[in-house]
Amino acid sequence: MRGALGRHADEVYAGLGDVKRKQLAQKIFLELVHLGEGAQDTRRRVDKTDLLALGATDEVEPLLARLAYNRLISTGREGEETFVEVSHEALIREWPALREWITQNREELRLGRKVQQEAEEWDRLNNDADALLKGARLAQAEEWLWTHADAPILSRQFVQASMEARTESSRYKVPQTFNSDENIVSLFEPDTLVSAQYFENLRSKTLEPEKRLMLAVLEDAINCFQDNVLAQSGKRKRLFEEAEDWILAGDRDWFFSFENICEVCGINPEYVSQGLLRWKEKKLPKYPNSKYWERTKMAG
Repeated sequence: MRGALGRHADEVYAGLGDVKRKQLAQKIFLELVHLGEGAQDTRRRVDKTDLLALGATDEVEPLLARLAYNRLISTGREGEETFVEVSHEALIREWPALREWITQNREELRLGRKVQQEAEEWDRLNNDADALLKGARLAQAEEWLWTHADAPILSRQFVQASMEARTESSRYKVPQTFNSDENIVSLFEPDTLVSAQYFENLRSKTLEPEKRLMLAVLEDAINCFQDNVLAQSGKRKRLFEEAEDWILAGDRDWFFSFENICEVCGINPEYVSQGLLRWKEKKLPKYPNSKYWERTKMAG
């Protein structure tokens, strides 16, 4: 019997003929797999309405019926909802084509499901702004959304709301380039956060996914530095120290170092780091125990 299930699935899949129908079948089977974390992948029960959202209803519905007729998937009911799942969990292990699809799409599937979980939490909290995505997590979600037009409606709404909140959070106009000491000071005045508008302007000119991700990492670190500068203990103090360590590390060997990210994004890293240190000096004149003061003493 071993291998028979995989051969049967290959025959059914080959019989779909049309390339578009085969691609839709791939999406359906991937949705029906629960990704194991350090364990085997297993079958996943999915609401039928979620699968119908993967394409046109008049294309998905007959395909589901065909796969069910050939005993590759099965359907059932829970209350008022109809669910779909893989008929035999062994199919996930014994169908080489499905294993290959899972390998090729594992990270994207993880990201998409993580976004969906966070979107559901946001919805449960009545669209609480504090539950929206920010920084690197938002950049990753944006990139994922661009390549998944069939993303669940709630996930799309969640990412779009996060993007809108990022834009609306801009409160101050800032210089477009770091080209003078005067510009640096204006970016980091006491009680003023680096404007989201500045990063939004950069994002509008930085379309490559790699640069967008790097820009989000930089934005996250600067926000952590400034949001938590007054923290005296606990998680917020640790976040500040981690951000400060990263900004002052001077490490060019690591691809995601502060210096490398700034240069990839077309920003002078020295201007940013010195601007942040000057901002911190004005913000904390009574606290001579920071890395800024240690650095100043060493320079002296």
